[in-house]
Amino acid sequence: DQWFGRPKPEPLSPPPVIASSTLPAAEILQRALEARGGEKAATQVRSIHLKGTVDLNLAFLSPSPMDFFAMRPNRYRSVVGINVPDGANLGQFVQGFDGKSGCNSDSDGSCQILKDQQYEERRDRAEFFGWYDEPGNYETVECLGEAKFDGKSCYDLRVVTKTHQEYFHYYDATNFLLAGVFVRATTQNGTKWEKVTLGDYRAFDGFLLPTRIVSQRA
Repeated sequence: DQWFGRPKPEPLSPPPVIASSTLPAAEILQRALEARGGEKAATQVRSIHLKGTVDLNLAFLSPSPMDFFAMRPNRYRSVVGINVPDGANLGQFVQGFDGKSGCNSDSDGSCQILKDQQYEERRDRAEFFGWYDEPGNYETVECLGEAKFDGKSCYDLRVVTKTHQEYFHYYDATNFLLAGVFVRATTQNGTKWEKVTLGDYRAFDGFLLPTRIVSQRA
């Protein structure tokens, strides 16, 4: 079973809770903040610019350059080049949120202004600045217990945004760093689970940021 020249990905779903936890969600978030560098370091980071390479996991494309820009409180822009194995560049894919509206721009120059559910999801993601949970952005946060995320024992936090979007955030039980996220993403073909894995945390101006991010949908 092939998917664009590569093995078709297995269906995704959040891992089951396997143990209870005595730590409340508020304490987990506080420990996570301290592990990242503390509130002062977090608030001093006003903007982020990341440059790297993205592998779209498609056999007919090569790893391509990526630029990511974000600014507090809720603006971001992601630019991904589309390269093929012979070195040619077929354009770029851009997505972003300017604080009021969200859009996607394709390699052919077309631009889609996001509406309804896709707009709400984009706005929530724009507020997830630095992949850091700020309690004020959420309607509710609760710890469901412990679960295994990519083999790591993690605290499973269910967070609901002010626009009623549900996320599952997994905090490594050994160091309280955010290991990953599960969320329902709206696509042209319906709603699918999206899994985001975060790793290789490094300090920037005293605040830890993930430098390796893997996103999967299925």
